[in-house]
Amino acid sequence: MTTVAPVDQINTGTAQSATERITGLNDLGKDDFLKLFVTRLANQDPLEPVKDEQFIAQLAQFTQLEQLYNMNDNLENSLEWSSMLSQTINNTMATSLIGRDVRVDSESVVLDESGPATINFELGEGAANVRLEITDGSGAVMQVLSAGATGAGAHSVEWDGNDTNGNRAPAGTYHLRVLASDSEGNDIASQAYFSGTVDGVRYLDGSAMLMIGKAMVPISNVIQVSAVDE
Repeated sequence: MTTVAPVDQINTGTAQSATERITGLNDLGKDDFLKLFVTRLANQDPLEPVKDEQFIAQLAQFTQLEQLYNMNDNLENSLEWSSMLSQTINNTMATSLIGRDVRVDSESVVLDESGPATINFELGEGAANVRLEITDGSGAVMQVLSAGATGAGAHSVEWDGNDTNGNRAPAGTYHLRVLASDSEGNDIASQAYFSGTVDGVRYLDGSAMLMIGKAMVPISNVIQVSAVDE
């Protein structure tokens, strides 16, 4: 008489081969769970079949797993729709800013072919020393301006457009760092920005970009909108 091995000692080869056929061995999905469950039932010991309690418990596990997967799918869909809705709202709001003066959080400074560039920054508290570091796209320092001791609030400094060698820097967009510290050398919160009138809106990859002079900035960078003059 052929002896059938208990369920927990089933043909390791059968169970192992069934498991190996399942893709993604690190994570079991509901389909993978069902395959293992059916394989377990097919190879159970007929003399000691799975008890009703065990069978119901395993079905409950499968049901819970399926519900979790469905919840995950619903959550992903909800986040996707939320993102699309947010983007639609931003794109709609962008057009309402045309013609308005805005203040934009930006660590960039735009230099024209001639004339100076105005650098705006705001300090959370008074600083004993303020330095403005201007670098190009490769990170090379073009100019360092010193504002010395500066009080809290908004301030403006002009860059004449010359580099550290006294030569006119090429027109373009440069990176700006505001380095503010107190008398003991501790850093002070600062924010660089520029102001301008929104001339239009351009959509890139579905996102609205505000056209302010020669600059294009995302609407999320706007930190202040001024009322339209009557």
